[in-house]
Amino acid sequence: MSEETADTRPGGIVFKEHEHPMLGLVREAMATGNLEMVNLFVTIYREERAEAARIAYHRAFARAKAEFTPVINSRKASFGPGKASYSYEELDDVVDAVVPALSKYGLAHSWVTRNPPNGLISVTCVLAHENGYSEENELSAARDMSGSKNDIQAVISTVTYLQRATLKAKCGLAAGRDDDAHAAGKPAAVEPPISIDDVQKILARTVNLQIDMGMFYTVIAKQVGFPIEHISELKASHVKWVNDNLDAYERERRRQAAEAVKAQQKP
Repeated sequence: MSEETADTRPGGIVFKEHEHPMLGLVREAMATGNLEMVNLFVTIYREERAEAARIAYHRAFARAKAEFTPVINSRKASFGPGKASYSYEELDDVVDAVVPALSKYGLAHSWVTRNPPNGLISVTCVLAHENGYSEENELSAARDMSGSKNDIQAVISTVTYLQRATLKAKCGLAAGRDDDAHAAGKPAAVEPPISIDDVQKILARTVNLQIDMGMFYTVIAKQVGFPIEHISELKASHVKWVNDNLDAYERERRRQAAEAVKAQQKP
């Protein structure tokens, strides 16, 4: 038997305030000195509570997601006069789209940031329900040294981007980039996002090839038509193009290395 029941609050299943029946069995087992039964009942009690909390989380998230608002690309940028321009979202645009609905159903997000010396910055987004169950996802990236950023700005830029990317990923969001469609009252076509597996593979290749990530993202931005601060912002349709270019870069490096060896072997 469980102490959980349907509740009229938006979050759905919540815990009653009265005592769980299993606790009575625990006390009876303790009175008899049967520690084996005590441990069994305590384990069952904990498992029931954990399962009820998990169910409540997923029920609340499903209801909240149905009420997420579109992520508005509120920022504008351009490659210069007469050149391509684009709109893009920032962290507060994503927060504005999801937090009201999450809060309504007893959910809250937070981030855990790690910045080890000489290592990748990692940000973990934690989405927790008021009943105690939580889920999380993590992304990592190098400091954003593009432009003329100092060390602190480079860290903040990467952390802010990873916060946005992890929150979007945890909430299952993909921002549309078709501003005209939104303006006409039509839903923007949303391409499938790049998979986490492809993100990890591409990042591993850039590390092995010692690629300047600032230049790498600049080249990609010109190809896809919007700013790129991390591989996870790409769409699935971009993966082949990125890998083809990495292949070409790797072949060129091998060719140059072979020529250097030949030059050293000449008498």
